[in-house]
Amino acid sequence: MAGRLALSVIVVVLAAALIFVLTYGVRGCEPAAESEPEDFTYVPPGSGGSPTTFSGGRTSEAAFLDIAVVMTGRVCHDALDGIITAALSPDGTSYLVGPILQRGSRKYQGFKVFDTEGQPLWEHMFSNANYRSSRAIYLAGGKFIGAVALDYDEEGEFHLLDSRGRYALNRPVTGWVQPALSDDGAWLALFDERRRILDVFGPPGLSPTWSLAFKPGASGFFIGNGPEFLLSEAGMARLLDGGGRVIWAAEIPDGSHWNVALSPDSRYLAATTQDPDSTLYLYSAADGSLRWSQFLVTGGKKRVTFSPDGSSIVVYDVGRYGDVYALSTATGEITWRFRLQGREDSLLTFEDLDFTPSGQHMVADVVESTRTADAHSFYHYLLLMTPDGRALWVSPLGAEVDVDLVVSSGLALVTTNYTFEVGGSVTNSLTLISFAAEPKPNPGTQGGAGSGGG
Repeated sequence: MAGRLALSVIVVVLAAALIFVLTYGVRGCEPAAESEPEDFTYVPPGSGGSPTTFSGGRTSEAAFLDIAVVMTGRVCHDALDGIITAALSPDGTSYLVGPILQRGSRKYQGFKVFDTEGQPLWEHMFSNANYRSSRAIYLAGGKFIGAVALDYDEEGEFHLLDSRGRYALNRPVTGWVQPALSDDGAWLALFDERRRILDVFGPPGLSPTWSLAFKPGASGFFIGNGPEFLLSEAGMARLLDGGGRVIWAAEIPDGSHWNVALSPDSRYLAATTQDPDSTLYLYSAADGSLRWSQFLVTGGKKRVTFSPDGSSIVVYDVGRYGDVYALSTATGEITWRFRLQGREDSLLTFEDLDFTPSGQHMVADVVESTRTADAHSFYHYLLLMTPDGRALWVSPLGAEVDVDLVVSSGLALVTTNYTFEVGGSVTNSLTLISFAAEPKPNPGTQGGAGSGGG
């Protein structure tokens, strides 16, 4: 009898310990319980109440129809102490989180990588405990991660790692650097923002190849696997070869900067300019010749993306109301314009927009901002659209969050960005959500998936 009682006590203690570990242990996202399917529904953080009622459609139409509201699915969720940064891999296979890593009584800069079920894959730590800030981003479509850590004097290191956490490059830096990597990882460009020097590394083994000075606000990327590199600066864009020599140059009107996208076949560059020029230009990537230009309207950030087949160019967040424009790649003709309408006292912006792999739909991250006498709030939504400019549904993501969207995988990483709480502590959460932009193929039918809303 006493033996059975002791065994029962041991079982209870072990069960309690297991519950504690599952509840408080940090292991990435915590999947919802399979026994409660309703828990898979994503509940947006932030202010309560029902979502804003949106309307929208072709600007040529007089009537606007209300857009259906749908809820996304929660894949996994986690809460972490402190301010966190997170990013979703462009190939939709993993995500990284940049908390402080604790080793005994000491804290180190670094990040952790998880799969899309929330299970830890690997972590990377900067061994110098004097570093006080760091950043990490995915490169080359998720094949690599670039990370930089600095101390208070802005002295530090840049690390390039492959998708398994193995070193590809370790380089000392002075100040923040912005990396750009070719698709195959053979060419690396580092924008040194403090020295305003662009350093380029190439074969063999990412050895130093060439460098040049750049103006404030410069950006760039490699054309495919390189070595050609497009450098965009205030008033000028240049395509540079593997030795840093100019292949062609294009003037940017009014000394402004480009928002630029490369076509899927790497033949064309679509670039928008800032105000007052506010024009979309299409250039040949090979020789820089201008194919056509189309004036839009002033205002907005005017970001650019191509359809998967390259036949259309979509410019989003255009003008005062954040409109979406679609143009023919062949002619530059505007085929449709879309305006999303929310509350009268709100401002809408399109932060991100991309096509699904089939090209049958587009998904956007839309931000509705409102201002009161003592606060300025931001609320994110997903918006599903057809390629001819019709809205199918909108889904709330939450207030005061950062959103990393990967349309090709039907995933979004939603991270709260609270910076302060009463008592000096802060807790942030990250949630990986899934959405159905297109219906799944029916195994019993021949052919691929059809079109239609999620």
